[in-house]
Amino acid sequence: MLQIFDKIIRDANRPETEFNLVASQFKGNKNLRIFKAIYKINTPKIDINFYKYIYFISYNKKTVLVNLETPVLFDFDPYVEKIRL
Repeated sequence: MLQIFDKIIRDANRPETEFNLVASQFKGNKNLRIFKAIYKINTPKIDINFYKYIYFISYNKKTVLVNLETPVLFDFDPYVEKIRL
């Protein structure tokens, strides 16, 4: 899953953009499964740094992909874990 996310992010952005994987994690039980990946993205030409959060959430045989971008690291896990599809 991480390789798929990595390829999608790199293909969708400019070549000079730097991507660093900050964290990746999988957790779940029989009903809820969450895979997350956090990337720090740096664009040197325009001096912008931000974080990209990708959550792949599966609950009761329904799945959603959530993509968030923020200027700071933030713990979205408590909010994501409450999502019920």
